[in-house]
Amino acid sequence: MLYNDARQLIKNGDILACTGNELFSKAIKFFTKSKYSHVGIAFWLKTIEGFDDRLFILEAVDGAGVRIYPLSEALNEYGSGNIDLYKLKNLDGNLVLSYALDKIGKDYVTFWQLFLIVSKITKYIRRLWDKDDETKENKYHCSKLVFNSLIHAGYKYDKLSILINPNDIIKFTCFEDPIKLKI
Repeated sequence: MLYNDARQLIKNGDILACTGNELFSKAIKFFTKSKYSHVGIAFWLKTIEGFDDRLFILEAVDGAGVRIYPLSEALNEYGSGNIDLYKLKNLDGNLVLSYALDKIGKDYVTFWQLFLIVSKITKYIRRLWDKDDETKENKYHCSKLVFNSLIHAGYKYDKLSILINPNDIIKFTCFEDPIKLKI
């Protein structure tokens, strides 16, 4: 669906799943066996009267930490058809968003922490040790930010959140079927 047509369907808290083609994105997709390398949260920013409201992606990215970024710019960077919209069902999008908004400015995880997230071997070992917290509390990767936001809004996840990744997120039952966004 064309982005300009989809904008009216996007609500606060909907999830955006991205398919990147940079080396870092390819590594994440390879190790997680996912078509997605990144996830973020849709966020409408109300502007002053006489101007259009702006649509953003609230995300955790390397080098910037947790930030808001214009969704139109993200679409240009990822390319047409490389961002899918996962609309929430049975969850309040504003509750999803409220958790993530409180994290703006927090740091991104370190390279080593990210390696732990995508490594199958360390994932298996951490499950054996029953470890649930993969990164320090005040550091986020994209999936941890989205996961914690969904849990904050009331999503019930019956497994440990060990090393959650974009592929895990999009399999949650709180989403409608994805809509591919095109420029």
